[in-house]
Amino acid sequence: QTSILDRFCASLCQAVIMLDSPLLDTQATLQELEATNVFTIPLDDSGTWFRYHHLFDEFLQMRLREGYSAEVVAALHVRASAWFAEHGFIEEALKHAFTAGEMESAIQIVAANRQELMNEEHFQRLWRWLQQFPQHISEESPYLLLIQARSAQIQRFDMAEVSRIADKVDILVNTLPLETQKAKRISAETGALRSASHYFALDPKAALACCRNALEILPHQSYALRSYCWIYGAAALQMNGDLSGAYEWIQQGRREDTEVSGGPQARNAAAEGFVSWIAADLAGLQRVGEFMLGISTDSRLHSLGWAHYFLACVHYHRNDLDRALYHAQKTFDRRYVNHALANVYSAFVMAMIQQARGEPEAAFEMLALAADYANEIRSAPFILMVQSFQAELAVLKGRARELTKWEEQACLNMRLSAMPFFYAPPLTIPKVLLAIGTPGSLAKAADCLQRLHAFAESTHNVRIMIEVLALEAMLHAANKAEEAALAALEESLALAQPGGFIRLYVDLGPKIAEFLRRMQNRELSSGYTASILSAFSDTSH
Repeated sequence: QTSILDRFCASLCQAVIMLDSPLLDTQATLQELEATNVFTIPLDDSGTWFRYHHLFDEFLQMRLREGYSAEVVAALHVRASAWFAEHGFIEEALKHAFTAGEMESAIQIVAANRQELMNEEHFQRLWRWLQQFPQHISEESPYLLLIQARSAQIQRFDMAEVSRIADKVDILVNTLPLETQKAKRISAETGALRSASHYFALDPKAALACCRNALEILPHQSYALRSYCWIYGAAALQMNGDLSGAYEWIQQGRREDTEVSGGPQARNAAAEGFVSWIAADLAGLQRVGEFMLGISTDSRLHSLGWAHYFLACVHYHRNDLDRALYHAQKTFDRRYVNHALANVYSAFVMAMIQQARGEPEAAFEMLALAADYANEIRSAPFILMVQSFQAELAVLKGRARELTKWEEQACLNMRLSAMPFFYAPPLTIPKVLLAIGTPGSLAKAADCLQRLHAFAESTHNVRIMIEVLALEAMLHAANKAEEAALAALEESLALAQPGGFIRLYVDLGPKIAEFLRRMQNRELSSGYTASILSAFSDTSH
């Protein structure tokens, strides 16, 4: 009977064979088998764990099949699964549950342990558990579907898939005979997932309502799920124009970071990073990045990847390219551990740095790595994002006229969504159109920038507004409207100066430099304008 076990100890053997006899000392029996060379091999120095020699094990399993019915053998696996699950050996518990054909038991094992894995950010292990279930079984379990949704969000950033899965979970909650409390918690978790979909669909009120409801229902032990709400709730408040409310919300979430089992974590602090970025507060973003870097001692934590990503963004825009490259490389090197978003945007930071240094081939190779990664994780959103970023690099290389077909398709398919990250694909479209420079393309650029300006204004995205205003200045300059160009650039600089953005303007090229010099001549300049011009003089690329 114990031949079903790849390894065994005394209490596991007793649980499997269900023999509780004073005449049998299981531990002594195991030690005797090992001492008398009966094909029993110790696996540790304490004499606790053993296994059978593989040939002896095959012989015993043959005797098992000959002497016991399939039902009895399945019952052995069920008892082994229960013992392993009780003692925290989840992979072995699942293996025996699957062997016994006990899918419901396997689902319950995963359901009982998934929160702890999410809290500790052991997502890869969770995905491996999920992959062991047949698809039709996963489709019938709200718990497995919720893991699928987390995978779609973290591994592929496929928010459309997240919404589809959330719909399936809602249907199951309404049809399965679930306990009331379990149903409420599942619905709250689904709501937390929907908060992200609402946020990216530019519906901050719906996102915030989902977050508040989930935080009221989900227990504090569900740290990772609550963290989702603290992050998207803060972002929703900021999008709604309540920046002070967003920071108050963040402080509430950060208190939970200190209370989580296993010591302080930094997941909720990331909310401040995203809000600081959108508010164009590079100093605040640096503080958050350095804090997260200092507290994320476990190399498996997503927080470590986000910390390096935040610092890469800060140093890039302050034109400290060496430090930016260091942090971006740190993130991308961990791309099979991090949240996929941090990986892709860090690859873009590195490509921009290489282009800025006059290394276009290295930038192209970096983008090829990002494309390989997007294809490897089968993320349609990232594949499209990489294609858009290729157009961004083409503009920097002076090859915008090769993108006529791209811009036609991009203009037709331009859909605005939340833009809380390093790269915003819709901004590439007016850059291409301005670089093409024909009357038709300039007219398209004007229409595009009008939409982007309204978006940045309505979503209170200062970081995007800074760049939109700079692009508007370039449009006015192309249309020979110098006063309007200077006014737009002055407004952009006023928003950018508190954060100390430099690289944003340098990347837009020499036409912006010309207008910065004119502002100097008109005594509209400051030390900040001079620092941007100094960065222009440092590069001839």
